[in-house]
Amino acid sequence: RFRYFIRGVVPFSSQPSFSKGPFFALQNEVFLNTGDRSPVNGKTFDQNRLYAAIGYRLTGKIDLEAGYMNQYTSTRTSFINNHIAQIAVYKRL
Repeated sequence: RFRYFIRGVVPFSSQPSFSKGPFFALQNEVFLNTGDRSPVNGKTFDQNRLYAAIGYRLTGKIDLEAGYMNQYTSTRTSFINNHIAQIAVYKRL
């Protein structure tokens, strides 16, 4: 399986180094079946996850986020579209 993940974070303030404050986050993740597709769904495309969130950077290492994810998944016979509300805490090492 191949996964491609891209994420961008845009602070609401224009400080040169963003270490605290509110931000907007947007990300996309694509899953592709690269090996034997038959055990999964028989297709190359598996799923796509698009996510948008509003967050607050508490420190240079800890973020809080609340957002919406649209998960589009391929099955053998159809597609499933899930709408997901998500709350997350991220810690950078």
